Amino acid sequence: MRRGRRRCRRAADRLDPRSGCFNAGPDGSIGGPLSPTQRTQLESSLSALDAAIAQVQSRQVANGLKQQQVDQVTDQLQSRSDFLETFVADIEDVNIAEAITRLQNDQTALEASYRAFSSIADLSLVRFI
Repeated sequence: MRRGRRRCRRAADRLDPRSGCFNAGPDGSIGGPLSPTQRTQLESSLSALDAAIAQVQSRQVANGLKQQQVDQVTDQLQSRSDFLETFVADIEDVNIAEAITRLQNDQTALEASYRAFSSIADLSLVRFI
């Protein structure tokens, strides 16, 4: 008997007809008008169910927010992956002749900028006075 009472403390057991707790209440099974004890037991069970539903809803909200974060991170990682694949493909598929020509043009432009900077650096007011 003690075991049955201990098991019947959980709201889920009190509401499950298979557990034996539903019909083993202090006033027996619910078949006609409710006794005050039965009413109290049902009200307390409803309160427990309301609290459980609120907790489940809270967990669903938290789960939804985490899923949204996962989706955002997945999208960001996919974008990075696409960018890096394009970047690597541009390097691997380079035309050697075109790359050499671009390098020579860049070297020529760099040397010209060095000469221009050097001639500007040589200017001073002393030369003109």
